[in-house]
Amino acid sequence: MPYGQQGGNFAVILLPYMEQDAIYRQFPDGAFGSPAPPDGTAPKRYVSTNSVPTAVKEAKIPTLWCPSDGYIRTLAGPTRGNYYASMGPQYVYGDCNGSFAPFSAYYTGASPPLPYPPTSSYVNGYVNDIANVRGMFAPSGVSVKMSDVTDGLSNTIAIGEALPYENGRRADNGGYGPWYSWFYSVSSTVIPINLRTTDQRSACTSLSTAELMKSAWHSAVSGGFKSQHSGGANFLFGDGTVRFVSETIDMKQYQLLGCRNDGVPVELP
Repeated sequence: MPYGQQGGNFAVILLPYMEQDAIYRQFPDGAFGSPAPPDGTAPKRYVSTNSVPTAVKEAKIPTLWCPSDGYIRTLAGPTRGNYYASMGPQYVYGDCNGSFAPFSAYYTGASPPLPYPPTSSYVNGYVNDIANVRGMFAPSGVSVKMSDVTDGLSNTIAIGEALPYENGRRADNGGYGPWYSWFYSVSSTVIPINLRTTDQRSACTSLSTAELMKSAWHSAVSGGFKSQHSGGANFLFGDGTVRFVSETIDMKQYQLLGCRNDGVPVELP
């Protein structure tokens, strides 16, 4: 998909393969976006929240929910999901305070030295070229092919768990939060697994540093992978395997699992 032309996220693309073709067909047709389903009907793309029928916004798709998270089913408004595509070690903007970026070393390469170019110029993974895509997904419309994952599909994270109510934008009823939003491609490995961000105050610009570390609205800390599981979260790797990754994983190793082409294949301990 060309840069700047956002299509349906991975959940939308997979609907026909999850016996959810009836929901898929209600999305607007588009010249860009997901591949056509097996029956040859037109591919779909996410155009705007207003263009999506209410029945689709509020569709209950259990496949998108983790059984450990009972709370997600109670959220009002559009349906949310627990599974987010991985950008890998990519820059996530700090909504509340742009200068407070406690995990910036993992996308600038400052310390520890990491074998991939910095991504501090690309806000929320909105990159303009495949060369600037660190992980397996990018929300800007730049596609990553399996052949682009040169570290090996079994060594690279594709999708992971998240808790939408611990991120202000993911919980949003508007363009960011719904299960079909392009924002489901904005999750970064630079943020430690299971970092809890339960402070829901949206007026967050005046928060202290300690409060920002718990702010759901400061995506530089809340835009990572997390779950209700004790000790870590589940991740889908590029080869289709699902593995539980400990929240105590070495952060450099975590970045290498998130990056598709760092040249340093790494396996989970």
